[in-house]
Amino acid sequence: MKLVKKLTILILVLVCFASTVACGESGEQEVNELGCPSSQRFEAGELSRCVWDMKLWDGVLYIGGGDYDKNTGPVSLWAYNVKEKQWDCSASLPDEAITRFLVLNGQLVAPGIDPTESWELGNYYKLENDEWKVHRVLPNAVHTFDAVQHNGIVIVGIGTDGKTFPALISYDDGTTFSAIPFYKNGVLFELSAYEYSRTYELFVFNDRVYALVYNKQFDGEYNVEMYVFDGGAFNFVKGVDNFCKFGNISVNMLNAKGQFKDSFFISSDYLYVSDNLNQFDKVKLPQDENASQFRVIDGKLYVLSYKPHEKEEDKYKIRMYVSDSGVDNFKQVFSFDYDVHPLCFEKDGDVFYVGMGTKTITHQNNGMVLEVRL
Repeated sequence: MKLVKKLTILILVLVCFASTVACGESGEQEVNELGCPSSQRFEAGELSRCVWDMKLWDGVLYIGGGDYDKNTGPVSLWAYNVKEKQWDCSASLPDEAITRFLVLNGQLVAPGIDPTESWELGNYYKLENDEWKVHRVLPNAVHTFDAVQHNGIVIVGIGTDGKTFPALISYDDGTTFSAIPFYKNGVLFELSAYEYSRTYELFVFNDRVYALVYNKQFDGEYNVEMYVFDGGAFNFVKGVDNFCKFGNISVNMLNAKGQFKDSFFISSDYLYVSDNLNQFDKVKLPQDENASQFRVIDGKLYVLSYKPHEKEEDKYKIRMYVSDSGVDNFKQVFSFDYDVHPLCFEKDGDVFYVGMGTKTITHQNNGMVLEVRL
């Protein structure tokens, strides 16, 4: 029996070392590097490699990359077949980057954040019969940041040339779009007061659509404002300059947002929660970590976190937590060390996929996709 026990321990140790990353603290797990597919398009370490978002759809993991600030398009949209364990280029899209995936009316959609063609029209991309179709139907959408579907309409958050309002609406399932007016204190929003306005975020809370608008002034200053959609227009709610670090604009303004139970959650460096959108409170994770992204899966809130390693320089302790409430009783799902922090994740049964990157600095592992098997 002792010999069998020793052999079992030895096998577990070998399994851990056979994995790309050692087994974590939370029990038996295997962490493997699936590769950095964007390395075929971008130089080592470039931010363009970073996995800004990912989505598992019909057995295929789609990842978004690129850099719309540095104009690195056309962007290659990579796909990993989880059954065949193989990467393929799913599409080459006429945009500088793909930074998020959305599900609208039951279909997978990716906003085109910066078209490589004329800015008279912006793009969004829809997965149709396993092919990404270009929908070039967004008037004056210099940038397309976000979209929501609600009560039979589709609303798109855009960045414009400063002459049109920063959101569009469709009443025909995304076939055609028109501008939505914005009102502030009962007066039509004065577009000429700013260099430009951008709706970085749209979200639904308690059956109402909200927009977060970033206004850049001509002197370089900015302000961020919240608006609510009331039938045919967006109306001003309040200024949110210090609203959970919304001023720290990166490629994605927020990593994640959404309603869970009766509260609204966002992750923006940390995890925050609100019951009414007036006051957001920081949710303290067990080790007070940064929150990369959260997802609501099977009635539970999963949170991907990271924190600089206490003992190893240039390393991060990466953890996944799950909670029934989203505010307490967090249970650790897995934990491992890596040399860049995580940006996004997906879950497939007992397998997690984690997209890696740094957001601000070059690193050889920007764009790496990890597989964590429990």
